[in-house]
Amino acid sequence: MGEIELPVQIGPCVFQITFQVMDILPAYSCLLGRPWIHSAGVVPSTLHQKLKYIMGDKLIIVSGEEDLLVSGPSSTRYIEAAEEALETAFQ
Repeated sequence: MGEIELPVQIGPCVFQITFQVMDILPAYSCLLGRPWIHSAGVVPSTLHQKLKYIMGDKLIIVSGEEDLLVSGPSSTRYIEAAEEALETAFQ
């Protein structure tokens, strides 16, 4: 369908990554196997679901997402919060 270039923060660094827009349900990560990995000197491990690269004098290790199971007892109370309290950053 097309391409779009977006800034993506991976660990502490921001990379410009070209994404291909497709009308499908991909069964793989669109970030792996892409030219940005080679240009940034990143070493990907699909087995361990991690990326490793060196930025300056530091080794950066980025772990893949893990499936989370969130549950609570049925007697858990619902607490209403202000909209600005719901803002959070995930990595």
